[in-house]
Amino acid sequence: EKKGLPKSKNRSHDRLQQYSYWHSITPLTLIMPPSQQNALDKQQKQFERKLARQKQLEAMEAAAGGSVRAIVPSSNDTMRSSSGSKGGPGSGRKQMWDENDDSEYGTPPAPQMFGSTPPPNPEGRHMLVASKDSSSSSSNKSSDEGGGGFLGNMFGRLGASGRNPEDNDYNHNMMQSDAGSLEHMDDEFLEEDVELNGRRKHRRNKSTVKKASHAVSGRLEGFQVWFKSTWNTHCSSRRMSVCFMSTLLIVIFLLFVDDVVEIYQNRRSGGAPEGAASSGKKSVKTDMVRFNQARSVILISRFSSEKDLDAADTPQNKALNWIVTWDPASLPTDHDMLVQRYALAVFFFSTYDASEQVEEHEDTQDPNELVQQGKGWTNTENWMTAKGICMWAGISCMPHLRNGVEEYQYNENNAVMFFNLTNNNIKGTIPHEIAALEDLTTFDLSKNHLHGSVPFELGNLKNAVDIYLVANQLTGSIPSSLGSCVKLRNLYMGSNQITGHIPLELMALQELRALGLDDNKLAGTLPNSIANLKKLMVLYLDGNDFSGTIPHLLAALTDLIDLRLRKNSFIGNIPAQFASMSKLELLYLDNNLLSGSIPDIFSKLGRLGELQLYKNLLTGSLPESLGLLDDLKVLYLDSNLLTGSIPPSFGNLDDLTTFYAYKNKLTGPIPSTIALMEDLRDLRLYENKLSGALPTEIGSCFKLATLYLEDNAFTGPLPEQMGKLEKLANVRIYGNQFTGTVPDSVCKLTQQYQTGVLEFFAADCTESGSITCTCCNKCF
Repeated sequence: EKKGLPKSKNRSHDRLQQYSYWHSITPLTLIMPPSQQNALDKQQKQFERKLARQKQLEAMEAAAGGSVRAIVPSSNDTMRSSSGSKGGPGSGRKQMWDENDDSEYGTPPAPQMFGSTPPPNPEGRHMLVASKDSSSSSSNKSSDEGGGGFLGNMFGRLGASGRNPEDNDYNHNMMQSDAGSLEHMDDEFLEEDVELNGRRKHRRNKSTVKKASHAVSGRLEGFQVWFKSTWNTHCSSRRMSVCFMSTLLIVIFLLFVDDVVEIYQNRRSGGAPEGAASSGKKSVKTDMVRFNQARSVILISRFSSEKDLDAADTPQNKALNWIVTWDPASLPTDHDMLVQRYALAVFFFSTYDASEQVEEHEDTQDPNELVQQGKGWTNTENWMTAKGICMWAGISCMPHLRNGVEEYQYNENNAVMFFNLTNNNIKGTIPHEIAALEDLTTFDLSKNHLHGSVPFELGNLKNAVDIYLVANQLTGSIPSSLGSCVKLRNLYMGSNQITGHIPLELMALQELRALGLDDNKLAGTLPNSIANLKKLMVLYLDGNDFSGTIPHLLAALTDLIDLRLRKNSFIGNIPAQFASMSKLELLYLDNNLLSGSIPDIFSKLGRLGELQLYKNLLTGSLPESLGLLDDLKVLYLDSNLLTGSIPPSFGNLDDLTTFYAYKNKLTGPIPSTIALMEDLRDLRLYENKLSGALPTEIGSCFKLATLYLEDNAFTGPLPEQMGKLEKLANVRIYGNQFTGTVPDSVCKLTQQYQTGVLEFFAADCTESGSITCTCCNKCF
């Protein structure tokens, strides 16, 4: 209204200026920072004012000569003048606008032309329309004298179709043809202007970036037409050097416009992860459509959180970037195995990149560059390559028929069934994305260097049959979610640093055959519900801090073959109910605080091959039924409080190789039935109260290599038959009351003779000793 136009027309005029602005900005302004855009806008306004001033001067001078038809503004239009006079031919030079005036009235008002209704003016300035015969000369003069010129037109007056906006007839016709849709376009361009301000406040608005990119593309499509028109108009004059340099700059700009637009997109959108489009050695464009589609698929699967996906340098972020940009297989985002391939990539970035040996390459985005270093995992065959995941080292998939034969490794992406990277120098943590391998039956990462906790999501592997995580540095507690793996048969998590209790949920695993939780830091008592594991065959709970008594209900596990409860703090008696475990072959109860006598139950444990009861507080005598264990090979009874003598029935243990009963309170002689122990290799009975002479039958134990009898009460001479023990390597008989001289046949067993293997022989052979020995290594 202040400019003399009705309010409605004034609003249309403002919208029209926005329309002109959006169709005149160049690709360069779209990618400039806001501060540079403001500076360029100011320069644009100054240029437009200069051009308007020159046109008015030229038009009025031409009008004075009668060659120009002047359009005189109406009485409602006002122009600032130093003398306050109205516009006219005689005062035209005083009716100019201040070039640096950016105030509300700094832009010249639009005149009323072609009657009472003002036509749309894309420039928004006073205009004098020259006749057709003088328009070209006016344009050339503007170019020659610096009033706009070639670069000025390129950066300030580039139209949507490449036409020169100074062609007023063209502008008038174009505006009239668009008048019918002007109201619809007004709202659209107003919204675009609001979105422009939003871009400056929210640089990571992805939809805004997309619009800006399209705007750049639209300007470039009309560049060829505009360039040809501008060259013919301005470069046919005498300033060819300026035209040549300007053209060279434009060519350079076009060569790098793609990279500039990409930089603009990454800076504004924030959609691509940091480093997604480049690495230290390569520069790869990120397909944002594919990126967003893959990201949505992964989020819908719920195996990765949005936080992990979007945070820079997380294994999930790197894996997503690899799937989108680096993966040579480039699976479609709707591929059934995309998530499983992504999950394996997460595992790779969680473990391989964590190796101390590749820290110097940690900023490398292409995993193949890490693999090519030959560091990290021991075996990386086909990992992170174009090969199907069923060909990756340690990975096997659903069986694939080939010539009637089932194959588990083939060059396809199929459901993973076996994941076995045992002893592969794997470092880092187990990602929870491993649960994406929903068909996994075997998961084996034993003997690596994994740390962190066992992911709770491991319980989502409903088809899991075998889980092996032995010999790592895992911490935390046992996930109770493992109780959901109803098909689980083997669960081994030994030799880690796991704490807490055994979850009661594990007692619901009816198919469980083996439970190995040994050598951890577990505590508490054993639940009675452990008896629910009816099919359990192997139970390793040794090397923890369990306390309380051994549940007698454990005897309900009648299929148990291997029971190891050693190195804990169990108290009380050895349950006599163990007699029902007739399939038991290995029983390790040593290094506890067990007391009472050894139950006489071994007549029903005929398959027992190893019995280890050492380092407890056991009392009483040795059960006679031990002599009935025909398959017994190892018997450790040492470091207890056992009394009585060695039963003669022990002679029936013809498969026994190792017998330790030292550091007890045993009495009496060594039974002569020892001669029947043909496989005996190691006999240690020291620090007891055994007495009597060594039986001559000891010479029949031809495989005997170690004989420790020190600190007892043996008497008499050493039997000559000891010379038959050709494999004897260590003999300690000091601390007894042996007499006489060591037989020559025994001395010939020492290494003083070429055929001898006796390395160490110690006896009471000092001057005050009771025996004479010329071949002993040490005398007491």
